[in-house]
Amino acid sequence: MTAHLTADALRVARHLLGLSQRDVEQRTGVARKSLVSAEATETAAMSRPSTLLRLRSFYEDQGIEFLGTIDVTTGVVRGLGARWRMPNQLPPVGTDQTPVHSHSTGLAFSAARALLDVKQSEVCRVTSISEHKLRALETGTTNDETARRRLRTFYEERGIEFLGWGDVSRGVFYGVGVRWRVVGEATRGSEPGISYEGNQNDGP
Repeated sequence: MTAHLTADALRVARHLLGLSQRDVEQRTGVARKSLVSAEATETAAMSRPSTLLRLRSFYEDQGIEFLGTIDVTTGVVRGLGARWRMPNQLPPVGTDQTPVHSHSTGLAFSAARALLDVKQSEVCRVTSISEHKLRALETGTTNDETARRRLRTFYEERGIEFLGWGDVSRGVFYGVGVRWRVVGEATRGSEPGISYEGNQNDGP
């Protein structure tokens, strides 16, 4: 099944890669005006299929997996988002033929903000986290657990689910990403030292 590609998912994919719109323009040949339109909820439906195909191919070649399904009868989209593709097995082995990306915290805060489509200043205002601290949380360069939990709660209360499997003790996570929470879907359990989709541990 091919995941439904929307403006939200495209923004998440770009943020997971840590790229600006100008970066994507240079690497894909998609005009920035077209990229801006594809990433805007109000205008995404007007994007050319060829533009969306080129963007999908680019992101998937970098190791991004798009998430979400659409009910063809009602048009309702569920579980929309994107994540780094999971390796074929954990821990990854050298025979994996697809790009494997690991993450140090398992919490893709920049991607969550992209999914919610809000500016850093708005997140800072609501959470009372400074812009400097927010940038550090988004880049994984701070160990401030209090701020990390506050920011995670901010996004989860707005319906965002953090994804990823990993070893908490080693600080290595795979399949990291975000999606809109699917209402009524069971949350997977966890074991010591392991974090599962939608139920990540923040520390040992």
